[in-house]
Amino acid sequence: MRIVLETERLFLRTTDADILDSMVALWSDPEVTRHIGGPRDPQRVREGGAEDIGVDEPFMLWPLVLKSTGEPIGHCGLLEKQFNGAREIELIYVLAAPAWGHGYAREIGVALIDHGQSLGLNRLVALIAPENTASIRTAKTLGFAFEREVARDDGSIKHLYAIAL
Repeated sequence: MRIVLETERLFLRTTDADILDSMVALWSDPEVTRHIGGPRDPQRVREGGAEDIGVDEPFMLWPLVLKSTGEPIGHCGLLEKQFNGAREIELIYVLAAPAWGHGYAREIGVALIDHGQSLGLNRLVALIAPENTASIRTAKTLGFAFEREVARDDGSIKHLYAIAL
């Protein structure tokens, strides 16, 4: 395991086999995934996680862990995406329900913005379901501003928030 980013209470770490069960539970949870396309197939999550073992690239998701306990509480990072034909780098934070309301998304969001700046990025986006008020609040707290609506391939409409770095 290698620590990728560290904050006061959290760290992002590379994926190891010991954390795959937590990632499967996170991405299979209907409550956690209700605004991001719903639960993922556990076997596919496990296979994808196994492919990420030991991988450390600038644009990927990493397990988010509490420093105090070593408990995995989420999956966060920067991902390269295409929105309406434009290449964007999306800041993503997915937290387990027990971790909601503790300021962890904001805390790791600040670190990911700093990380984006260190990579020489001049902009980050967050694609958020309009009904996901908690995520919108976090994005605004981080300095993101609503830019436009984006139609997804599945027919859903998301709101694109952006921040200049």
